[in-house]
Amino acid sequence: MDFNKENNKEIRKLTAAVFRVTENFRGGRIIRDKIQEKALNIFAKSNPHFDNSALKDIGILNNFLNLAKDLNLTKSINCEILIVEYERVLKYIISILPEKLGSQKNIVKNNKPKVAYGNNAIKNQNEKLAASRKKIIGLFKNKDKLRMKEISKAFPDITSRTLRNHLRSLIDDGLVYNEGKGAGSVYILKS
Repeated sequence: MDFNKENNKEIRKLTAAVFRVTENFRGGRIIRDKIQEKALNIFAKSNPHFDNSALKDIGILNNFLNLAKDLNLTKSINCEILIVEYERVLKYIISILPEKLGSQKNIVKNNKPKVAYGNNAIKNQNEKLAASRKKIIGLFKNKDKLRMKEISKAFPDITSRTLRNHLRSLIDDGLVYNEGKGAGSVYILKS
């Protein structure tokens, strides 16, 4: 996006995309409303120029989008695209903040704003997902097929819904496939 020339137009398009994606959520009305609210806040702060509070809103919005993806409220690719686009907005804001804020160095240090949410939370969430995926793949070391019950035993602190989402991501990546339905369903590691 070229924010210097068409800032408001691009953010308006991105906000409209958020509404199109979230209107089709399967359940999750509260999460949908929060995502839409944050998208509108970011849009409002883009006119005429962003300020540092937009950074926090983007971090919160991306956390909600990741949650929507984990809860399988929509296709994960929809949330991933929105997250990438908002990360681009975040980078743009970071690049202009030192110029806009001038002497307010308590807000920006080394050109990196202090944000309680956002990149670190997303990074931690991605690291946890990667660790869970590796552990699931490791379970196949001694077995050809695994049932959900067996996988759940290895993850006592993770809900079965979250585990199904992890397994779905492994299936989407072509590492695992599913055979059968319901209680008779098994997961098989692709060779």
